[in-house]
Amino acid sequence: MHSHQDHQTVQLRRHRAPRSGRGAYVVSGFVLLAYGGLLAGRQALRAWQDGDLGSALGSLPRGLVDPTADLGATPESPYVWVFVAALLVAGLGALFHRPHSRGAALVLAWVLAALSVRELLGMRAQGSPSVYGGVEEGVWIPLLRWAGLLGALVVLVLLTRTGHEPPRGGPRGAQRFAGALLLGYGALRLGWTARNLWVSDASFTGYARNLVDSSAPAVLEGSAWEFPEAALALGMVLVGLALWAGRAFAPSAALLLTLAEGYLLVRFAVGTQRAGSANGGWGTYLDDGTGMLSLATAGVGALSALLVPALLATVRREPITVRGR
Repeated sequence: MHSHQDHQTVQLRRHRAPRSGRGAYVVSGFVLLAYGGLLAGRQALRAWQDGDLGSALGSLPRGLVDPTADLGATPESPYVWVFVAALLVAGLGALFHRPHSRGAALVLAWVLAALSVRELLGMRAQGSPSVYGGVEEGVWIPLLRWAGLLGALVVLVLLTRTGHEPPRGGPRGAQRFAGALLLGYGALRLGWTARNLWVSDASFTGYARNLVDSSAPAVLEGSAWEFPEAALALGMVLVGLALWAGRAFAPSAALLLTLAEGYLLVRFAVGTQRAGSANGGWGTYLDDGTGMLSLATAGVGALSALLVPALLATVRREPITVRGR
């Protein structure tokens, strides 16, 4: 007869990272919080220098969800707001040893590394303005980019080495379904980009150059943010595949991407609703098949933004057990 200890089933509570990896989480959390704070503080400083800080802060609550709101002289892109918010939230999670912050932190580190390299290449080419607002700020811009690249590499090295094994038995059905949703929607987004390049007879080489060099002009009409749009779509495809494969980092990374896309879709819906029929309202999307397909794609995105977190929540509630020796 085996002892009670031999047959004891230990339920793992993944509320905190293992003690051996907490140092890596703390350092990574500090790096993400510091960089997110730098970006937020930089925008506040610019608004203050323009004498527009009070107006910008007063309009911010509405401007977060309404693209037609006036945020002053130096408004940021919603992609930047999402990025800053994600850096702060993931940084806090890592600082308090929350293992579910690891996947989000890794995705953010990859995006930060790619963005920093893109900006540094652009400045090397012709000293181009920052993607975060188009205002030259002397030595602070390259310092910000180098700090971002270094911080991203630190987070990637530390959190990659503190990886956790996925549960035995492979990914559950809900996780596979969530991965398929995310993969499918990301593929749709990339398909729209390919279609727009084809229809507008734009140069794929020029588009690819814009993704890796901030000094290169955008090639798609009406799309001034080709890099974050492509990064979000490609991230959905890759993280969707990782979810399907049952990778341990994938759930929190998927949650980050779906929440970001959900926020952007809310802004799209509010802006379209507030626009008149002659200025890009709902009627313009219902006039032809392309517009209706675009709305259908947004509907798939909204569905994914609702279902993926719900499916992942059911996976996280299931007990994960290991057999003690």
